Amino acid sequence: MEERKIIINELTVEELTEKIAEKLLPKLTSYLENSKAEEESFLTRNETAEYLKVSLTTLWNWSKSGKLKSYGLGSRVYYKQTEIDEKLEKNKL
Repeated sequence: MEERKIIINELTVEELTEKIAEKLLPKLTSYLENSKAEEESFLTRNETAEYLKVSLTTLWNWSKSGKLKSYGLGSRVYYKQTEIDEKLEKNKL
């Protein structure tokens, strides 16, 4: 890799820090907002049934038939909030 040297004249440390912050801060803010948006929210079986206003049996039937994908972690079952909302928007539930 080619090594480059940058020579900075007539800038104080504070001015250099400010210039770097001006360029970096918007990008960091954008990155953090995107990473928060990408965080996946999972609901338990009870939370999902309550959210959809259905019984646990109906929820189990929907999972078994493939209408709603469930995710297991150990002996627990979870559902993705985003997938539930997508199904509701498309009237697939």
